[in-house]
Amino acid sequence: MGARSGGQGIRLSQEMKVATLLAGGAALLPAGLGVAAYLSKRSRAKIRAARAAMEAERALEEVRILAEVASTFNTEGNLVQAFRRVLPLVVALLGSEAAVARLGEEVLTAGLPPSSPEVRAVLGVGGDPGVARAEERLTLAAGPGWRALGARIGRSPLDVLYVLRQGEPFNERERSLLTSVAADARAAAARWALEEALTAAAEERLALLRRLVRLQEEERARVARDLHDDLGQALTAAYIEATRGEDTGRILKGLEEALRGLQRAVWSLSPPLLEELGLAAALRKYVENNPSAELKVELEVEGPIPSLPREVSLACFRIVQEALANVARHARATRAKVKLAATSRNLLVEVADNGRGMPGSARGAWWRGGEFPAGAGLGLLFMKERAESLGGRLEVYSSPQGTRVMATLPLPPAALPPKEQRHYPGEGMDSPKESV
Repeated sequence: MGARSGGQGIRLSQEMKVATLLAGGAALLPAGLGVAAYLSKRSRAKIRAARAAMEAERALEEVRILAEVASTFNTEGNLVQAFRRVLPLVVALLGSEAAVARLGEEVLTAGLPPSSPEVRAVLGVGGDPGVARAEERLTLAAGPGWRALGARIGRSPLDVLYVLRQGEPFNERERSLLTSVAADARAAAARWALEEALTAAAEERLALLRRLVRLQEEERARVARDLHDDLGQALTAAYIEATRGEDTGRILKGLEEALRGLQRAVWSLSPPLLEELGLAAALRKYVENNPSAELKVELEVEGPIPSLPREVSLACFRIVQEALANVARHARATRAKVKLAATSRNLLVEVADNGRGMPGSARGAWWRGGEFPAGAGLGLLFMKERAESLGGRLEVYSSPQGTRVMATLPLPPAALPPKEQRHYPGEGMDSPKESV
């Protein structure tokens, strides 16, 4: 009993000491402020300090996560690879239960499986895949209390990022964080698209260089073959006839054939009249010396042709040369017509024939800048690359009644004809009907 009383006395004594200290300390408090109010104020200050420390820690964590998200977008090779790492970070960043990224037909998730009703709801399976009604769809699928927040992450409407959770709605700070992640994703997608375009352009340029080298080699082989077949054979025949003491007339005829072969070879390498007399005169001379006896070629020049830069006149001449060679080799035509005209902005040239048409043109077909049909040969590719190297284009229309090759070559400002001399034939040659 005494021990028990002693314990109570100790506790009472300690309580009295505390009360005495508080009573004595009360004299030191501001006038009118009681002990309880003082303690309450200090507690609130501590709570505010703790909250501020938590907010600072949270802000630092958000900065760390956003930096990791940005680094991921900078190091990965595409959005799918990036979002496999980014989605768990987004879940941690927004304190959500799940995150879903839809990238075209690809669906990536963190926190919930892709087949879950919540994920299927926000993606609008069977309905609108966009952002606007995601939370409404989620509520219908998973019940009240579910929240969804979405943002676009690509150029396609199907490229969307969602975060999902139960409980409180997403606040403006969280919306801002998701917007920041989405902006990083869109910037990365644009950068990857540009890189892919640059890579494709470099590969196309390399393929073009390879094709040009191949065409150069084929052109050299053709010139060598022509020299051997025409000039070589004619000179050999003339030599044999001379050694046998044959008729001088036959020898001279053989030498004339050799001379014409030599002229054709020179023209194929570099047309000598192109710089001396201009494009129209060079084409007229070339047509007059047409080597094919079975093919009648006509030249029509519409209006005045201005003085042209060498690269434009040479490209036009080569296109005509290659087109007529194709007609002679493949078209089985008896007539061909070359048209030349200058408009306010372009030089236009057309080669038309009455041959059998190209493969795949039984009903009449256009080729405008795309791939030519199989079996069309390298001549069309050569002409297309000639035109496109100057920023122009090559169009081909073919049917069983014949083929028309039309090239449009842009004129530099210095080559444009004076306003009073400009020719306006509708900015192009007459277009045939789509079908014959």
